[in-house]
Amino acid sequence: MDDNKAFSEQMPATRFFDLTITYRINKLHHSSVWALQVKNVLGSPMFEGYSYYYKTGTIENKGVVIVLPIFSYKIEF
Repeated sequence: MDDNKAFSEQMPATRFFDLTITYRINKLHHSSVWALQVKNVLGSPMFEGYSYYYKTGTIENKGVVIVLPIFSYKIEF
């Protein structure tokens, strides 16, 4: 085992695109803010780990695609 090459193999950089749309209503003593946020809009795969296949004897990267919508409401005083 060569300790000089520890962590030398790395996965390529992953780029995510997030989108947020907000709507604000200002009142005299408070503001209401609604927001719709979508994480990973483009559906970029995220590295999850490695899988070993017994039949072929190979190790492959395991990735998953998660597109996550988030709705939020906030009151600001």
